[in-house]
Amino acid sequence: MDLKRLAASAAVIAATAGSLAIAIRANGQKDGGLTKMRQELAHREHGLRGAASVTGSYVGRIQNDELGSPSSLRSLTASADVVVLARIDSNLCQLTKDGFSIITQYETVVERVFKGSIAAGDRFFLTLPGGRVTFEEGTWAQLNVPDLARPEDGGRYLLFLRDALPIYGAELPVSKRHGYVPAFGGLGIYSLNPRGAFVYPAGNVKSLLGRKVAGERMSVEAFLRQIEVLARD
Repeated sequence: MDLKRLAASAAVIAATAGSLAIAIRANGQKDGGLTKMRQELAHREHGLRGAASVTGSYVGRIQNDELGSPSSLRSLTASADVVVLARIDSNLCQLTKDGFSIITQYETVVERVFKGSIAAGDRFFLTLPGGRVTFEEGTWAQLNVPDLARPEDGGRYLLFLRDALPIYGAELPVSKRHGYVPAFGGLGIYSLNPRGAFVYPAGNVKSLLGRKVAGERMSVEAFLRQIEVLARD
């Protein structure tokens, strides 16, 4: 076979391989799209358990439906029912009673009270949307919350809280212990063990208040002193 015929044959083989790869990718995308449609339909009809049954697992997103954003730490403090320095002991993810959403309840111990009818040493549940649950048949579902750094067990946080019910558009599992939700989502949670040197909110960092707090570059000590003054006003 001369060089021209060899080159032509190689070109045909390359073109065929390329077309085959494109077809495989297209079929994969088509199958993936159909699977997603089946999961979403199962979710609408049977909740998260139904969505997970399609492939064995389901991962979705949930928005924090807390509307609005305070313009300052003063307004955040004023809008909160309770402001405490607290430690996270443990957490448990639970399916809501309607079967369509997931919440995570963090068992929390109060170390210091800035505002509210609560005392040091008290325990309560901090409730956040999202998390992961495993069903009896071994399937699982997970709901992620964009722009929310979730609290960590053992971590210490300054929390701006509101009473827990109603929450996130779904009825909660029955709990014997009183619970709270963060005021204005991630803007109500501040880690006192920051990975950097300065305090910043757990979410909504691009909001007016989020940018202000990040821009002030406050240490933990300076942040707590400011909140102590605001809580007395």
